[in-house]
Amino acid sequence: MYVNSKSLTVNVSAEKLFNFVSTPENLPKWAINYCHSIQKDGDIYRIQGPMGESYFDIKADAQSGVIDMYGGSSKDMLHPFPSRVVSLPDGSAHLTMTCVMMEDLSEEDIKKLEQSFAEEFDMLRQQVMS
Repeated sequence: MYVNSKSLTVNVSAEKLFNFVSTPENLPKWAINYCHSIQKDGDIYRIQGPMGESYFDIKADAQSGVIDMYGGSSKDMLHPFPSRVVSLPDGSAHLTMTCVMMEDLSEEDIKKLEQSFAEEFDMLRQQVMS
């Protein structure tokens, strides 16, 4: 199993960051290595990405800042990406996101995944700052 957390602090309100990240239709704008397009499929979403079709679900609570995302190759096997947005005393916002992969990954796969995560956080910063 692979678990890795990343964080991002941006000079925007927590509300703006939360709203952007918790809107599934924004996924192709920042999760560029995971999602090229997204569409509703019943009560979850279907994603087209570099590795083909996959599924995505999201549960978000603005009051607590919790954004629980789930993704995987089948509707029955979704990996959690627990996330949270908080407001900092200076008015900026902080996001923490954890990637949980249940299968064993090679060192090369882990390196690629971590690079992908870093690129997507850079893209997320650009999107919410514009």
